[in-house]
Amino acid sequence: MDRLKEKVVNDEKNLNNKIAEIEGEWNRDKPSTSADILPRDALSKLESLNNSVTKVKDNYFKCCEAKELLGLEPGNMQRLENLREDIELLKEVWNHLQVVWAPYESIRDTLITAVTLKKIKDL
Repeated sequence: MDRLKEKVVNDEKNLNNKIAEIEGEWNRDKPSTSADILPRDALSKLESLNNSVTKVKDNYFKCCEAKELLGLEPGNMQRLENLREDIELLKEVWNHLQVVWAPYESIRDTLITAVTLKKIKDL
């Protein structure tokens, strides 16, 4: 039983390290609206971060359940929930920016000589 408790505690430590890595990546690489980044690239980065958080959150939840069953103090899921919420809120901002940016993106690769005044006015 002690070996099982030790394994669960070690798993939690590893998950906490993974959470710290994701938080570091979030703080370092989150797509700021002031950055020179396209909305589709920002949304892709946010989706990747969200997938990482979801995966770790599922594993952390299982670890907390195991700790409860073993009579140990379960971990705090709030860090992951706060991170997930921050990602979702920033994702909403970038989704709105994507709506505004989409028409301009459609003419981005068009030669300037091929752009007519009518196309620009329609945007």
